[in-house]
Amino acid sequence: MGFIGFDNSDRNVLMVTEDGGKLIRTPVYSAKENFQDRKTKVNFAEDGTADINIKTAYGNAQFEDNFGMLLIEPTEQRKKINQNTDIPGAELGSFKYEQANKALPIMTEEINLKSNQLLSKGGEKAFLTLNLVNRMESVPAKMDTRKTYFAVPFSYQDQDEIDFVLPKSYAIEFLPKDISITSEFGTYTAKFVAKGNTITYTRTQTMEAKKFPPEKYNDLVDFYKKIYQADKQKAILAKAP
Repeated sequence: MGFIGFDNSDRNVLMVTEDGGKLIRTPVYSAKENFQDRKTKVNFAEDGTADINIKTAYGNAQFEDNFGMLLIEPTEQRKKINQNTDIPGAELGSFKYEQANKALPIMTEEINLKSNQLLSKGGEKAFLTLNLVNRMESVPAKMDTRKTYFAVPFSYQDQDEIDFVLPKSYAIEFLPKDISITSEFGTYTAKFVAKGNTITYTRTQTMEAKKFPPEKYNDLVDFYKKIYQADKQKAILAKAP
């Protein structure tokens, strides 16, 4: 109660009151209100095995997208997590879903996994894909003959922070440069910071709900293609002396 879903937001509606009917506009949710905030900690053992802890909060429209996980049995939750996990070699351990305040459209998710396939080794070097949990995995095809308008369905913001605590036997040899992409569809940033034996990767993607003419569609594809490429950035590790 008290929450208008994104399908019914930003619409003219008739509100019936004691004083008669009134034409009003339903609330509009900003990108920051339709949030996905995720913090991930990856701890590597010396043999390259990693313990992965992922904590995520979903708000408003993104709460709606994920609310179904609160309504199913743990065995079904486990199946869906395994189906949706793109982490190579991931073995699911514990997990938890919670809506702490039933009056607010916010839910949290905590997932713990193990993997021994995060480091791709080549000789004395190892390669680490830094976007572990929120990658754009495909890009739509361009359409030069598109006739219809298109839209981003709702404004949203995804924020990811991943801390990789590396094995002491490796040193950081290469980190990508920070990336910033701006378009009329939204913005994207990726930042890479090394401190000691820890790499911190942060990614923010913000999209704005808006209707676009068909001739803009290929520009959207180009924007997504840049994000797709940015999401594949790797760090290079070398054996420590």
